[in-house]
Amino acid sequence: MMRRSRFFAVAALALGACGGAAHVATGAASGAASGQPPPAATSNTDLATTILARLDEAAGCARAPSVFCLATRGWADGVAGEIPPGRHLFVGVALALVEEEPAGEALEQPILVGMGLRRDGAALAAMVAEPEIKDRAAAELVERTLAGIVAVLETPTAAPAGVPAPLYDFFAPLPEVAPYALVRGAHGWSFDGSGQTTELRKVGKVWLAIEIPHEGPRGIYLTIFTDRVRREP
Repeated sequence: MMRRSRFFAVAALALGACGGAAHVATGAASGAASGQPPPAATSNTDLATTILARLDEAAGCARAPSVFCLATRGWADGVAGEIPPGRHLFVGVALALVEEEPAGEALEQPILVGMGLRRDGAALAAMVAEPEIKDRAAAELVERTLAGIVAVLETPTAAPAGVPAPLYDFFAPLPEVAPYALVRGAHGWSFDGSGQTTELRKVGKVWLAIEIPHEGPRGIYLTIFTDRVRREP
């Protein structure tokens, strides 16, 4: 699969050595989905099921569950959760899982991802984005944020995860600029983005997303999202 950030209409997060402001480019946000047809639904379902089973084993879910066991053991029972009117921001931890590569390798390379959902009356829209890290300062902020997100997902009673201002400000516009229409299905919500098909399912208090790129090696992006985040100065 290609780098995840190439699939989304969001620019890179650029931080100077001492930290700087994030910038979200919205010029492509109104672009249509890829001209190529999405993979067949049956193929998508089989691919996701196979990869989730491999991840479940690699994460040791039968012994000492990791946060990703929420997905491997919860996806099948997920539902199209209700989306209240308004703008909703989520931040999550993702894995890029390639069908022909060991799932354990992906576990060592978690990805920070944001998601915006918007509901205006009967109209619903979504967008998922990953900042492209340009320097070590940005990488350190991402690592710290990922640790906080994982802690919140592992402990429902934990305080909201702090997201450093440059990262939070990068994600904050997503609910407003989200261009992709959400369609409710039997088990979740779905949308066709710029280069990928995404399905969202609610499991307990978290949202799970599986994105399947239309091009490149077969695989999925699996993300666990929470809205229990706060902006850190």
